[in-house]
Amino acid sequence: MSFFLSKVRENSIEIVCAKFGCVIKKTSLMCCVLTIAACGGSQEASEGGSSLFSPPLPAPTSPATPSPGTGAPANPQPSATPQSTPAPPPSPAPSSSPIPSPSATPIPRDLNIIGSNADAARFLAFAAFGGSQEEIQQLVGRDAADWLREEMDKPATLLSPIIVSHRANGGNFFAPYTRFMNTQLIRTLFENDDQLRTRMTLALSQILVVGNETITNNFAPLRGLQYVDVLTANAFGNYRKLIEDVTFSPAMAEWLSYINNDRGDPASGRMPDENYARELLQLFTIGLVELNTDGTAVTRANGQNIELYNNQDIVNLARVFTGFSYQGRRFGANATASNRGLPLEIYDSNHSSLEKNFLNVRIPANTSGLDSLNMALDGIFAHPNVGPFICRQLIQRFTASNPAPDYVRRVVSAFDDGRYTSANGTRFGNGQRGDLEATLAAILLDQSIFSDPSSQTVSSGKIQEPLLSFARWVRTFKVANLDQAVRIYRLFNTGDVGSLQMRYFGSPSVFNFYRPGYVAPQSQSGGRSLTAPEFQIFDTTFFFGYANFMTDFVYEDLSIIRDCPPDSRFNGVNPCVPNGPAFNPDYSREIALANDPLALVDHLDTLLTGDRMLSQTRSAIVEAVESIDLNLGSSSEARQREQRAKTAIFMAISSPSFIVVQ
Repeated sequence: MSFFLSKVRENSIEIVCAKFGCVIKKTSLMCCVLTIAACGGSQEASEGGSSLFSPPLPAPTSPATPSPGTGAPANPQPSATPQSTPAPPPSPAPSSSPIPSPSATPIPRDLNIIGSNADAARFLAFAAFGGSQEEIQQLVGRDAADWLREEMDKPATLLSPIIVSHRANGGNFFAPYTRFMNTQLIRTLFENDDQLRTRMTLALSQILVVGNETITNNFAPLRGLQYVDVLTANAFGNYRKLIEDVTFSPAMAEWLSYINNDRGDPASGRMPDENYARELLQLFTIGLVELNTDGTAVTRANGQNIELYNNQDIVNLARVFTGFSYQGRRFGANATASNRGLPLEIYDSNHSSLEKNFLNVRIPANTSGLDSLNMALDGIFAHPNVGPFICRQLIQRFTASNPAPDYVRRVVSAFDDGRYTSANGTRFGNGQRGDLEATLAAILLDQSIFSDPSSQTVSSGKIQEPLLSFARWVRTFKVANLDQAVRIYRLFNTGDVGSLQMRYFGSPSVFNFYRPGYVAPQSQSGGRSLTAPEFQIFDTTFFFGYANFMTDFVYEDLSIIRDCPPDSRFNGVNPCVPNGPAFNPDYSREIALANDPLALVDHLDTLLTGDRMLSQTRSAIVEAVESIDLNLGSSSEARQREQRAKTAIFMAISSPSFIVVQ
């Protein structure tokens, strides 16, 4: 691959990708094309690791049917999803050949010791949002289990108090207030001290999906931040409790239309809404087909998958979710500013009194609403599919886009046992099935995570979602003046085309931005039947959008509102500074190395990729940096050093070795 910046000026970047003979030039916006998009990675295949996760060739694709997330073949399942959340057409199914997994060997006591800066950088990319140079150095020599224990013991950073104080000071909840909501949510990824919990909230938000305008529109801050807090508070709790709290959340009830869901009426033909019943089973707990404990599908003698339920099960389960309405008033009353952020109430007068039978669970007639809910959730949670279905998706969100079956089995064992003990004896979990603290420890302390990177197979690693890549840049370079985010156009909606195509809690449907079982067509990973969920949004439009977005931030070429919007006032104080600085990265180390391109690349290799940068990428960055004049001692030296540093950083965070974490 030959990729270099032939010319760098104040507001103009010219990029040449000789492989395709293309020249892309844009002024003002400083439009760039990602290394991985323009050059496809085909010449890097011989260098191992990330090559099979090079982005697929652009091709028309359609959304895939939500897969059980098993990595095993699955036939399309009948699912009469209501119009509000239509089931998309099926995706290519993975092959039945399991990925080879490590053999069972005794786990050394020092397995989880972070031995170098590169090890620390890789671990923080898996478990947090990357790390600054100082954070990386502080982790070297420590046991990762001790770091996890400290992170899990940190108090949760909750957002609802912001809304309470805002209301107390006469704040409103309408546009342009939604602008603050979007920026406030994404700032949690950049600023929260409890990084592991915040990372878990991000993961859960892509499984228990509430998105689009439910979080950020009109009265949404009341229900939206309450929902964020539900996920945050339960991040290290029990999955059974999490599902219950989600069910009582106004945001979920409005998103999946069981708010004011009345009991059936044979006379009028009214039937309970089935939306939440269907998605609770299909997406939030057990999936569509029976699973083994390693996440692969159980099949009949004829090779067919075993379906878990039929439409009659959904009809019966839907009766459980009748009678839910806003707290403290009457069934069917409109929400108010005082109750839209509170857990829902079940009104027995509007709850179905009929018998409810589903999944071998029987709830007798005339059972109260709360008792019906508890019996239903207990029955669903007891299903053996919950562990493999949820654990495989959590692994995908942290460490592996295509987790090996043995890895899934080990994590499911911790989920089912409710406890996990690390190699150094640190204990996680309280012994109750579904403990997420134990589950997360099993994911992040697994033997496969701490194996020698050079020994990892080409199918290992996680593809970073765009939000995570952006958050890693912010944290790594200690971006300052984050409280001015409300003045930055780019952050108002990162889900726009031409941006990251992802907005935190902004999924366009309950099926998330991508499916856990997605296999990218016309790609090396697809040819191996490897699941790569994130590739579902990695199309040509995304590549240019991501490049434009990151160029604006890396080169500090942002469109910033001069005046502060009225919705920036909180607690009687306006933190917004008119005409003040906003979103300023610290490139001091990189600027100091700008006169030595090889040393600069070595530094970024460790900091951003954990010493995994491909040789072609290293050469391309060195060539690009050297092409920028550096006149030592001249009046232009400072600007030239800065341009060299920014160019190297942009190319590094656009490389496959950064996008794919191993």
